Amino acid sequence: MVNKNVTEMKKYITKINIICALCILLFQNSYAQSVKIDTISLHIGDVVNGKTLNQSIETNPANALFGQISGLYVMQSNDGTNVLDNQASFNIRGISTFGNSAPLVLVDGVERDIATLSISEIANVRVLKDAVSSALYGVSGANGVILITTKRGHKGFNATANYKFSINTPFRLPKMADAATYGNMVNEAMVLDGLTPFKYSTKELGYLKDGTNRELYPNVDWIDQAYRAYGETHQADVQFEGGGDKFTFYTAMSYGNTIGLLNATDLYPQYNSQLRKVFLNLKANMDAQLTKTTHLKVNLLAKLTEQNRPGTGMQTIINELYDTPSAAFPVQTGLGKWGGSNIYTHNPIADIADRGTVEVNRRTLLADMTLNQKLDVITPGLYAELNVAYDNMANYNDSRTRNYEYSYVMPVLDENGDIDGCYRKTLGTQTELGWGSTLNTQYMHTNIIGKIGYDKVFGKHYLKSAILYQQNTHDINGRNTQRNRQSLIASVNYNYNNKYYLDGVLNYSGTSSLPEDEHFNFLPAIGAGWIVSNEDFFSSNVIDYLKVNTSYGISGSDLFAHDLETQYYGIGGGKYFFTDNNTAFSGIKEGDLAVQDLKLEKSEKFDIGFDIKLLKKIALSATYFYEDRTNILVSGSPVISSVIGIGVSNLSTGEVKNHGVELAARINDKLGKFSYDISGNFTYAKNEIINNNEGYKPFDYLYRKGNSLNQYYGLLSDGFYNSQDEIDNASVTQSFGTLRPGDVKYVDQNDDNVINEDDVVRLGYSSLPEIYYGVNVNLEYSGFSLAAQFQGVANRDIYLNASSLYWPLKNNTNISEWYLKDHVRWTPETVKTADLPRLTTEANANNFRKSDIWKVNGNFFKLRNLQIAYEFKEKLINKLKVKVYLTGSNLFSVDNLDYADPENYGRAYPTLRSYTAGVKINF
Repeated sequence: MVNKNVTEMKKYITKINIICALCILLFQNSYAQSVKIDTISLHIGDVVNGKTLNQSIETNPANALFGQISGLYVMQSNDGTNVLDNQASFNIRGISTFGNSAPLVLVDGVERDIATLSISEIANVRVLKDAVSSALYGVSGANGVILITTKRGHKGFNATANYKFSINTPFRLPKMADAATYGNMVNEAMVLDGLTPFKYSTKELGYLKDGTNRELYPNVDWIDQAYRAYGETHQADVQFEGGGDKFTFYTAMSYGNTIGLLNATDLYPQYNSQLRKVFLNLKANMDAQLTKTTHLKVNLLAKLTEQNRPGTGMQTIINELYDTPSAAFPVQTGLGKWGGSNIYTHNPIADIADRGTVEVNRRTLLADMTLNQKLDVITPGLYAELNVAYDNMANYNDSRTRNYEYSYVMPVLDENGDIDGCYRKTLGTQTELGWGSTLNTQYMHTNIIGKIGYDKVFGKHYLKSAILYQQNTHDINGRNTQRNRQSLIASVNYNYNNKYYLDGVLNYSGTSSLPEDEHFNFLPAIGAGWIVSNEDFFSSNVIDYLKVNTSYGISGSDLFAHDLETQYYGIGGGKYFFTDNNTAFSGIKEGDLAVQDLKLEKSEKFDIGFDIKLLKKIALSATYFYEDRTNILVSGSPVISSVIGIGVSNLSTGEVKNHGVELAARINDKLGKFSYDISGNFTYAKNEIINNNEGYKPFDYLYRKGNSLNQYYGLLSDGFYNSQDEIDNASVTQSFGTLRPGDVKYVDQNDDNVINEDDVVRLGYSSLPEIYYGVNVNLEYSGFSLAAQFQGVANRDIYLNASSLYWPLKNNTNISEWYLKDHVRWTPETVKTADLPRLTTEANANNFRKSDIWKVNGNFFKLRNLQIAYEFKEKLINKLKVKVYLTGSNLFSVDNLDYADPENYGRAYPTLRSYTAGVKINF
């Protein structure tokens, strides 16, 4: 494998210098995390401050941003591998690509993971999404940018201590059928499948119901056994800031300890398998005025994180909890061994308690330094700046795991069906705890930025300009994982009399992810703004401020794999056949064909909007945005024949268009001792596939072109087959296996009298909402305060296909109350009211396939946080100020899926509802 590195790109510096000589620049402070609200790139609602974020009880700042910023889609994540540290996913103005749509996240100007911070360290979070801002970030700006600024010190001294304690309870935990109900449903399914004999006799159903012998006929609520009533979170932070005329500092120490919901985690003295996350952050930001013209800024962050889980992976345990029927086997047999069977080979509780532990240790060090030198001796307003950053993160897994022994107990029945003993068999193997340690991930990032700037006022004219060179390297352990970028950025901002703004960006940006002749791309942008309210002719007693602005430009995204332009050979199993028995042998095989004409994914953006302030207390903004994303990698297989026998390459021919509107509003005022601040934001984003290289389709409705990304597709249902005669005499043949009464009937879209993949159509909306909105309410009166954060989505559908929860019983799985109580399944008695197909113990390719039967409305409106606080206005002891508060999170959700969280509706660790008490002390 060939590893690209920075030296490959040095040959292009000459080209960069040519552009450098032609450009007058402004690097619009947004790159250095100091964008002013009055510049054209920010609207009302594009910023949230640290005070608002601190109303959240989340340990990960990403999970405190729901509904806070206009245009920022924050969606709950459900990663079963890291359940106590799931980080919300981000999109800005929806999505515009088949590939990676994650925005660029910068912490103090350096690309970093937001999870490295604690909320208490954050001064503000800003979102940049217009064409000018995106072009500033070159090959990494197409998906938008999230700028996070951490706190800095001020003259004097101030200290703050904050402690909060949370009780975390499950929010909408799904319920599974009890043993007797499960037994009856399995028997019903076997009748409808035409299978005999029944799994449970009448007497055995009675045993399941009345608890005659719970070892032989158990009734285990596995989810109730696995989860306790609540978990806990402790968070504490101490912050100090201060300094004098020449030196200021901000330091913080943050600690968090979250304990999960698992039961049966302390049965053995050698270990505790409870879910646990502990972190310690040490933060230091320093500013030093070295001379009258030299300023030094240093930022340091060290983070230690430890996470503990059972020796069995959490997603495996969760799957077992839902798939194992309550009647399968007892948690433990009468002899004290773990229960099990030859069908269900894992005991969920034993997998929690008796498989040891895995501990993940993460060590993170982030450091950056900025040196600013004024060059007024050459000409007033000229300055030079150098920023150097180095980040290092290592992630280790320490495991102490073992296997366990379990016992299979089966009843022996006499000729009357009465219990006449039991059969026992020991399965599995009990082993000693083994120890292992592995380096899971190591990540290093270096970033260098050099800038020459010129900032000058000439009467009514204000010019801010700079030339900036940036080079960064991301290096992850493993082969061929290094990513290098270089950029030379030229930008100019001109302001006439605080009325007219003009921004221009010229970015020559390169990435090692592209072939040598495509490393660098020219990415320009221009923007203009007009503050109408500053015009001499403008006079209004209502309108205090009115600004209109627009921008147009091009930015890029290089978030795709390395070396796609190169074909490689690799080891392949079972590819070659030799000897008289035609035995398969592994060997070297050709990889996929190289991508021809690989290009940077480019984004052409346009937006226009306005901001208005009314009556000194009302602020409104509106923006229309449009994006055309081209050169997106799409599969080449639909149009390139596979007759050559190896994988075909992707093509840089995909195109998606995205457009929409953003609205934000805020009203705040103070009436005596009462003050209020109410804000809201609304984003509508609609994307359309222009080209996905899907090749020929026999019918127009089969094309994905013209539809949205993440769109659901499936068959359109037309009720159910109610009798065998109806199936036998049907004019349409369904080609998904043998049909029986109670199976789904589908619509023949092309009138060919056959239901197959040619009848798949678009179903509803996509999984990503078109509408995203948030409402924030802050009220204060005489020391008391109330803060509420609401967030919701609309024009969203979700697809229910998790086994046991929505697709029951097949392949010896379970059945939920959603199927039994929230809906009407087909039976001969429910022919007229059924909305779900019959029960079946078989895979049933006809019923369990994508169709509108399993699609539901995914809209929701949630109360994310509610905080009630009291701040003692009088100083209690000397300079001591105290604030006490109570916070609730995930208190309610209005949606169409009362059975489960509409963001966490599959087989997953429960969403948490939290109740928090805290105290904050200022010294």
